[in-house]
Amino acid sequence: MDAKTSWEDVKRNLLIGAHVRCRVREHREFGVFATIDSIPFDGLIPIIQFKDFGRVTPADYPPIGSEVEAVVIGFQDSNREIYLGVKPSQLSAKLVTILVGLRLQSGGTNLTFGYNEVNKHLEKGSRIVSIDEPKPIVFESQQFRVEGFSVNVHIEMKT
Repeated sequence: MDAKTSWEDVKRNLLIGAHVRCRVREHREFGVFATIDSIPFDGLIPIIQFKDFGRVTPADYPPIGSEVEAVVIGFQDSNREIYLGVKPSQLSAKLVTILVGLRLQSGGTNLTFGYNEVNKHLEKGSRIVSIDEPKPIVFESQQFRVEGFSVNVHIEMKT
C-alpha cells in the first residue's frame, strides 16, 4: 500500500487478527501512536491493550522509535486510526480482544469511538469460534476517563 491508498482499501485489506510491524511515534496518556509499514494511516495502541493483567501506565510504553509487533483489533473511521493490541494473549494466539465501544471524556469533551464489524475484517480463512460476554472498561487519570467494553473473540486462525 502507498500514500494514495484509501481508508476503505486499508480496512478491506488489513484484517482483524493480522499481525503487523509498527514503529512507536508518540506517547499519549491514553495510548501510543505508531506508524505501520506501508500504511498511510496512524495505528493506535490504547493503554488497555498492553497487558493481559494488571495496571498499565505510560511508563510501560515501549520507547519512541522502537519497533513492535502488534495485532489489528479494529478501525476508527472518524479519525482514520487502526486500533492495535500488543497483549501477549493477542500476539500468541487464537484469542483476539476487540474494542467494541469506547467513550473518552477529557476536559468537557466527549469523543465516542465506533463499533467494529468483526466478521467483515477477519483474516481470510479464519473464523469466529465463540464470543465471550462483553467486559466493561474504565480507566481514569487526572486528564481523562475512558469507558467502554471489550469482548474476547475466540478465533480459529488460518493455517
